[in-house]
Amino acid sequence: MKPHTLKWTTSIVILLIGLWLSAESFGHLKEQSQIHEWPTADGTVTYSWVDNAQSNMPLIVYRFAVSGKEYLDTTSMGAPGFGGKRKRWEYARDLLSKYPESTKVSIHYNPADPKDSAIRTSVNFEVYTQLSFGICLVLGGILWMAMLMRRSLSAG
Repeated sequence: MKPHTLKWTTSIVILLIGLWLSAESFGHLKEQSQIHEWPTADGTVTYSWVDNAQSNMPLIVYRFAVSGKEYLDTTSMGAPGFGGKRKRWEYARDLLSKYPESTKVSIHYNPADPKDSAIRTSVNFEVYTQLSFGICLVLGGILWMAMLMRRSLSAG
C-alpha cells in the first residue's frame, strides 16, 4: 500500500471510529438522561464496599420491590475508573459513607423492565469522557483529511 493511500485510509478509519464512539455516547447520554423520569420505589442498601480487585470501585447492592416483586441490583454509582489509586480509594470511601448498609434509598426503575434500575439519576462521567474523545477523533480525522487534501492539491 502506498504511503499516501495509507494516510488517507488511516484518517478515514479515525473519522469513522470517532463517529461510532460519538453515536454510542449520545445513545448512552439519552438513556441516562431519561432515568430521572422513571417511577421510583423505596429501597434499602443491603451491602456496600470498595472492590480492590476492580481499581477501588465502590459497589453498592440494593433491594427494592415493584408490584410485590422484589429486585436486587448493584451499582458503582458511575465512579470514574481512572486516576491515582489513592484518589479512587478516597472517592469510593466518601461515596460509600453516604450509602452504608440498611440505608433507605429512592430507586428509579425502568417501568418496562424493573430489573433496570438506578439510585443516582445524573449522567455518568464516563459518558462525557467517551463523547469528548469521540468528538476529538472526528475532528482529528477531518483535520487530517483536510491537510492531505491540501497537500495533494498543492502538489498536483
